[in-house]
Amino acid sequence: MPPLATYSLPADKLEEVADRLLTCADRVIGPVRTPPGDLFFDVVRSVNEIELQYGNSLLPPTTALFPMAEEIFSVVGGTPPVIRAPRSDASCLLFGIRPCDVAAIQRLDHFFLDGEFKDDLYAARRSRTAIVAVACSQKADARCFCSCCDTGPFAKTGYDLQLSLVDDTYLVEVGTEQGRRLAQRLSDLLGVADDDLILERERRAQELFTELEQKGNMPSAIRRITGEAVSQAVWERIGGRCMGCGGCSFVCPVCSCFYVIDQTLPDGTVQRIRAQDSCRLAGYTREASGHNPRALPSQRAARYSYHKLSYRYIEREGTQGCVGCGRCVTVCLGGVHMPAVTEMIRREA
Repeated sequence: MPPLATYSLPADKLEEVADRLLTCADRVIGPVRTPPGDLFFDVVRSVNEIELQYGNSLLPPTTALFPMAEEIFSVVGGTPPVIRAPRSDASCLLFGIRPCDVAAIQRLDHFFLDGEFKDDLYAARRSRTAIVAVACSQKADARCFCSCCDTGPFAKTGYDLQLSLVDDTYLVEVGTEQGRRLAQRLSDLLGVADDDLILERERRAQELFTELEQKGNMPSAIRRITGEAVSQAVWERIGGRCMGCGGCSFVCPVCSCFYVIDQTLPDGTVQRIRAQDSCRLAGYTREASGHNPRALPSQRAARYSYHKLSYRYIEREGTQGCVGCGRCVTVCLGGVHMPAVTEMIRREA
């Protein structure tokens, strides 16, 4: 979908842009660097805290919309007891997220908002969140494989504003009416984006797209998984190397597995908590009777891969369950991250 408007921005004005956007929401979340050198998306209060030169963070910025843990509601004792739902009218701006994470938010939007039931907590946060994306002018990280998923190097939809660096100028694209309002705050910094700038961004994006490493041949894996042509031996090989830590799910910006528990506080209030979970963990599918339909690592490996890559899920969700961010490559101790799995499936063929 074409942007609503395009502008140019001198590259040396990016810091001023970030500074102005800090006043556009109650909470601004951007890339920050910790003293040991790790990169995270966290609340920023000063432009000096924002890391403007970075690859991908270890944890995805999608936790601003789908937290690792959150209260669904609480019940306060009394006659009758009172049910309290958490409410917050605070607005949020996600600044500097990469196109792969923009695509991941679109996947989460579909999961939480487009089904028969809409998730009220997610919907409330999402309606108050603006997205300012920074496209990849070079390979963000050695582990990236967005070209396999068609999610980069720049976002086609899903952003409010997107900035793409071309030499010493940013191409600024407005994707929504909310993005147009943000652009108005920057109007004295923005200039006209001529056709040459737009065409050069397209040319460089295509050049980078072809340079990005093709990992594992995902289309081949999708065909074989959909046709149930992957042998049990492959799943057992993958399951045998899986450490069962769930790390791939917890850093994945697309995964949406969760569990729900009730806990009683010292004052007698009962909280219902939702927390992120992983289908790679042994207890995820264990039933109250003790029976576990996917007790073996090989079964859980197959289920995870089917949900990510089977065309049956692609038909339902609109796209595959992977955006090529490479975070699973970083954390998988057994070397059975998504590119490795697709490669093992392809090699069997």
